[in-house]
Amino acid sequence: SLAFALSVFPAASNSPYNDPVVPPSPDYLLNNAVQLGGSGDHNCVIDGSGQVFCWGYNSYGQIGNGQNTPQPIPTLVIGLNNAISVAPGYEHTCILTSQGSVRCWGRNSMGQLGDGTNINRQEPVTASGLSSGVSKIYARAHHTCAITNMGVAKCWGWNNQGQLGIGNFDNANLPTNVVNLNESVTQISLGDYHSCALTASGGVKCWGRNELGELGNGSFSASSTPVSVSGLNGEVTEIASGVHHTCALMATGNVKCWGSNDHKQLGTSAVSFSSTPVEVVGLSDVVALSAGVQHTCAIINDGTVKCWGANYRAQLGYYDWYSERAN
Repeated sequence: SLAFALSVFPAASNSPYNDPVVPPSPDYLLNNAVQLGGSGDHNCVIDGSGQVFCWGYNSYGQIGNGQNTPQPIPTLVIGLNNAISVAPGYEHTCILTSQGSVRCWGRNSMGQLGDGTNINRQEPVTASGLSSGVSKIYARAHHTCAITNMGVAKCWGWNNQGQLGIGNFDNANLPTNVVNLNESVTQISLGDYHSCALTASGGVKCWGRNELGELGNGSFSASSTPVSVSGLNGEVTEIASGVHHTCALMATGNVKCWGSNDHKQLGTSAVSFSSTPVEVVGLSDVVALSAGVQHTCAIINDGTVKCWGANYRAQLGYYDWYSERAN
């Protein structure tokens, strides 16, 4: 089992950490965790009271404790008690509050905190214009996206490949509407240099880098505006993106993937990359998807988990390290 102590304890009378001298049981956070997020070199968890704890690398303040030194154990983020979702990027972190606001902290050299500056923050700041009305938050690498209650997608941060979808290749330090979506968005998934959105009609649109077919539209040209992924026919229920690939869960329970296949993360051995969706071989009855850097996993309706792609760090969950699997 995982056991750890917590390094900061607020004095609020309604908190289990109201004694600043005696640390709580190491099992407290495990028993009360409601959501976990990790990316790059740090991780964060939300507990049952809406507080956020982060640990790991902290050179840019991405732990959110007012310092920039590494934290080997879960450490309280300053000033948060109503978080409902956490989205860590590589060197920044954002959360969604129960009031629908977005708070971010950490590295901000590319505007990924969305506060209108490029100043790194060691404590949470509110993304400009997003003090309410947001339903979902996403972060990856050095950019961040959110979905409003009206289904509008907004992105900000690094934009060297057009991954913000705002019609240009300039970084944005303010949340900016993704252009040309033409319908409401229900989910966003982010790669390092590309982004994808699941629309209300069950289609998928992607934007950003496309050298390996990441946009799934049959071309290899980057796009700073959303393009439709080919051949999905409005039947997608969930999407998941790795660094250079994306997969879609179909209403039939099958999975289709596109983009880089250098480690067989598309679920086939037939191609090294694909600019259009290809079906994962031998997979059916899928109910949920998740994508890592160069691997993909699915939950099957009988409760089992299947993974494919890179295994150089045993990320597929079996002992044959450095062995890749297409299915």
